[in-house]
Amino acid sequence: DLLSVRNGVAVFSWNSVAGISYRLQSADNLKSPSWEDMTPDITAVSSRTTCTNTVGLAPQGFFRLLRLP
Repeated sequence: DLLSVRNGVAVFSWNSVAGISYRLQSADNLKSPSWEDMTPDITAVSSRTTCTNTVGLAPQGFFRLLRLP
């Protein structure tokens, strides 16, 4: 899986299952009890999914990808 950041824009790419929905979340700290949803939920249409999101110029951030039921 891949994450790249350029000019404050993150590009996320991962192996996926067509028809399954995923949710990207972010936090400033790995131990944070609350993670923020980054984009609307994404429904995969193929075995590889890519999306972008503005992350700004923060010196660090943490991201997770949830597979929804």
